[in-house]
Amino acid sequence: MAKAMYIGVSGTARKVKKMYGGVSGVARRIKKGFVGVGGIARLFFSGDGVIYYGTAAPLSVARSGHAATVIGNYALFGGGGDSNAVDAYSASLQHSTPTPLRVARDSLAATTVGNYGLFGGGASSITSSDVVDAYDSSLQRSAPTSLLLHRRGLAAAAVGGYALFGGGYNNGVLNSVDAYDASLQRSTPASLGTARERLAATTVGQYALFGGGSSNSARVDAYDTSLQRSTPTPLSTSFTAPAATTIAGFAVFAGGATDGAVNAYDGSLQRSTLTPLSQPRSAPAAVTVGKYAVFAGGTMNEYRAEVDTYDDHLQHSTADPLSVARGALAAAGLGNYALFAGGGYASSGATTAVVDVYLASE
Repeated sequence: MAKAMYIGVSGTARKVKKMYGGVSGVARRIKKGFVGVGGIARLFFSGDGVIYYGTAAPLSVARSGHAATVIGNYALFGGGGDSNAVDAYSASLQHSTPTPLRVARDSLAATTVGNYGLFGGGASSITSSDVVDAYDSSLQRSAPTSLLLHRRGLAAAAVGGYALFGGGYNNGVLNSVDAYDASLQRSTPASLGTARERLAATTVGQYALFGGGSSNSARVDAYDTSLQRSTPTPLSTSFTAPAATTIAGFAVFAGGATDGAVNAYDGSLQRSTLTPLSQPRSAPAAVTVGKYAVFAGGTMNEYRAEVDTYDDHLQHSTADPLSVARGALAAAGLGNYALFAGGGYASSGATTAVVDVYLASE
């Protein structure tokens, strides 16, 4: 599928970055260009920014509370609700269904280390889980050693050849941290400084950061490549159920602050405050694609469809909204595509299988 437009200049294909059309004798910049593919309008040109591309094939099962990561040429979405389904999307957005998780569960966490995408923890309708499932770049599943403790509502990030799973809940809020190396061997680094669940994690420079979470937490814990823990400056306010991703050497945390606050940490763990979200909300999904960090959906008294972006200079803008307002969705970035999949969208507990795709300019 075309994502860009090129023109020959002195025998070399050059990407078209700007296009103009005449309107009443005035040159107006063309922001989007579409072409028909199989009877569907597909974007083939866009200027700078994050553009709504359309929908990919839906998830095999409508669900919320699932997790996502990328391994090799695939974005994987696993678990959610009472499902053990795993959906894979290739770089060309082709959909497939690898071997499912060994245990159906939601509120799990996912990250990638070495040649494996890991899905850890979560909870079924019966009990919390300690199960970790690993998928290699051929989408073959294996079964590493389980987490030290059963728990759900945990967060995951990778640093220095380790996948870290931190925090969570099981008959109480936990501060436990498990580390898996590239051979899937488990170890137990120092625990989080404060027990909490529904926190967010991402990696910046030589650190994996775990920030915010339950109990109105502003706490941030940092783990270096040797798995030594330190405590950077806290978030500017409490971030309950935030999301996090990394762009241009900054770890960006957003969501869960009543004023929509957004914080960034650089590779030296210095904190700055960014333009707030366009709409305060908890539990958005976050992903980095191209030169943009993207935060989509979430809840704040009602389900939200807003999409906020921060570029590689940390400048804020908004993109077209999600096709369905929803929370507890999951996101993954693959090439220049950002995929936002599933989620809950009604107070009745209804869930969706829709996968919205956004295209980021290079």
